[in-house]
Amino acid sequence: MPCATTAGPPAGLTNSESRVGLLKASPKGEGFLPSQSGTLSDAVSTLNHLFLGSPPPLCLDGADADDSGKIEITDPIRTLGMLFLGQGALPQPYPACGTDSAADDDLGCTESSCP
Repeated sequence: MPCATTAGPPAGLTNSESRVGLLKASPKGEGFLPSQSGTLSDAVSTLNHLFLGSPPPLCLDGADADDSGKIEITDPIRTLGMLFLGQGALPQPYPACGTDSAADDDLGCTESSCP
């Protein structure tokens, strides 16, 4: 089964319209406290999208855990590395909600509980 990559804002939104608060490694848009973000289920959610054809994450920018500007296999690997291998914190916005300062990507969020 081929691997997919996702780039661009969610359907119907431009990049500027989709700049809401987010939290890296939070593809489902929860924006939980740092102790609850970047969980195993977040990595699995991104893997399901990439390899099983599940719908795109509600917060593409949050799923972009390595801040490369695309959703690809390196994102859940980066989340899992942080969780289980002590590879350090994720790029901003992490560990608190905020906006992604990377102006060169076209990712965004359709839903986020971050302010």
